[in-house]
Amino acid sequence: MPVSVTGLYVADSVLGPDNTLLVDVNVTGIGNYQIYTDTLNGYYFSGTGTFDTTGVHQVKLSGTGKPLMPGANEMNIHFNRSTCTIIIPVIPNALPPATFTLAGTPGKCVNTKVLGTYVKTKLLDTANKVEITVNVLTAGRYNIKTQLVNGYSFSADGVFTTTGLQTISLTGIGWPENAGVDKFILNSASSACNFDVKVMGDDAVFTLHTSAGQCMNYTVTGTFVKDLLLDTMSRAVISVDVTTPGRYTLNTVLVNGYSFKAAGVFSSSGTQQVTLIADGKPLKSGTDEFTVSAGTTTCTFSVVVLADIVRTSGTDYLPLADSNSWVYDDLFYKGNVITRVINGAEDRNGKLYFNMNQFDMFGVKDSFFVRRNGDDYIEFARRDKYTTSFSYLVNNPGELMFLKELLQQDQNWESPEFRDVSTFNQSITLKYGYKVKQTNAVIAVNGQAFANVVVIEQRSQLHADSNPWGATNDVYTYYYARGIGLIYLKRISNNFSAIEMGIKNWKVK
Repeated sequence: MPVSVTGLYVADSVLGPDNTLLVDVNVTGIGNYQIYTDTLNGYYFSGTGTFDTTGVHQVKLSGTGKPLMPGANEMNIHFNRSTCTIIIPVIPNALPPATFTLAGTPGKCVNTKVLGTYVKTKLLDTANKVEITVNVLTAGRYNIKTQLVNGYSFSADGVFTTTGLQTISLTGIGWPENAGVDKFILNSASSACNFDVKVMGDDAVFTLHTSAGQCMNYTVTGTFVKDLLLDTMSRAVISVDVTTPGRYTLNTVLVNGYSFKAAGVFSSSGTQQVTLIADGKPLKSGTDEFTVSAGTTTCTFSVVVLADIVRTSGTDYLPLADSNSWVYDDLFYKGNVITRVINGAEDRNGKLYFNMNQFDMFGVKDSFFVRRNGDDYIEFARRDKYTTSFSYLVNNPGELMFLKELLQQDQNWESPEFRDVSTFNQSITLKYGYKVKQTNAVIAVNGQAFANVVVIEQRSQLHADSNPWGATNDVYTYYYARGIGLIYLKRISNNFSAIEMGIKNWKVK
């Protein structure tokens, strides 16, 4: 989604050039493409071409064939390994054309809503629509469209099943060739009305949010280390105030071997965030100042470059040995310190687990029972430990494989399914899903840069009897550095941060 269906589909009528699907595709790699549907009820859709740039593109699929029977046809759309579905209504060929008048005849169309953003030379997508009001006199099928103006047009097809005032949505096709205000005329058998669409120019007009020369509320993310090539995760986010939407570019000069740049389209006015991507390689450590300019405004932001990466001799993502310890700054409760220490090993359900004790400055304690089996790290814990959505009435522990050696990018695995009665006396089945978000990453935590970091995301799913699986609102993200262990942890619950901690120091064997 979104997918727009254009044209009228009538049983026993051959499809024409107006019978198309407009599909939005997120392109992550340029190249040739083929997008198509299954053949259903005697017809299908397809489109081929080349994507020259990444990002969201709109693709038109042309219809071929002839619908055999009336009804709702649910078609699968295929692009590489991704699939989505669209329902196409096919009407009987005996259904007569509707009669209707356009509200506002003969002047401006009444209650018109122009949806989406219109920018010079920017291809319209499925968000570009115009809603108009019509007065239906007799029910039946309808087809309504505008003329081509400035390189684009609008059209709508369908069936009025009842009479009276109704709203229909016309889909835009093409792209505006010039900026300005375009006037479109709609015609029915007995009436006509018009509406205007404002097309923005290429260049946006905006100013930077500044305070005493500094970019206000800016954030810098990623890892900046001397002599380490920057990746697309190294970014700066600044705030701007847009007065005229349109295309924009922002660049800094080269400082200490690297710079920042951003480009895109502001689709609306008001306060917005711009993400500048870093490019290059810092030549020395220290604090670098970057300057950004827009119109008559200028502001600066700072980036701290670390001197080196933490060097380790170990190879395990989680070194397990008696007396190993890790100290973390609590980034959620500022000033608190969290300590984890391995105190020997204990038998749990016939298997030997290291006992990792955790405590903080508030006197809060917890225990983790962890073992390694080959390349797998396994925790013996309450089955509902990592969800706040519910609790089991009787909480028998289970095994959770939470980490592996030799991980690959985008690798997935799941825990066993746990089923029992909850505290509200309903049988609940629970499972955890794990996904590798990054491998061999370089991550900065508390002013230290760590290499060979793997990032793992954990999400929980549950369902009651006879109901489908549903995601809970708990997301854990773990960062493990080879030879050190857990260096950063964040938990999001109900879209709010609930736990966040970053490593301060450690002692491992």
